[in-house]
Amino acid sequence: MLQKERFMALVQHMPALSWATIDEIIAACDQQEGFWEEEWLTATTLIAKKSLIRKHIRDVKDTDGMPLWHSLVTKDEDGREVHKYKQEVLFDQEDYLQVINYYVDRSLYTMRMAEALRDRAVKRYDLEQLALPWE
Repeated sequence: MLQKERFMALVQHMPALSWATIDEIIAACDQQEGFWEEEWLTATTLIAKKSLIRKHIRDVKDTDGMPLWHSLVTKDEDGREVHKYKQEVLFDQEDYLQVINYYVDRSLYTMRMAEALRDRAVKRYDLEQLALPWE
């Protein structure tokens, strides 16, 4: 039975739960043998681990407030985007150049998006020109 169908069958047997917190619903699912498929649990656990580690990578900073880790987006041999992370203390000159270029590319994209949104707002609401901080 598909997970959605198992859930629908489960909730039909939850008469005590009118309004329920997500924790109460999860607890009821936990009590139903076989509700959570092992393959799904493994995949979900991996997603949660990745999310937590990415948060830690973002949050760890030095005394100047700079991140200790940096990331790049590269392409693998099949042309798919791959996010890679490295501690700055391990950088060589090429690493600094790659990360600087990555941040410049991101900032240019962000500036283009801000300009495009500003232009849409001006057109949509017939506003006077909205100045952006770098203009």
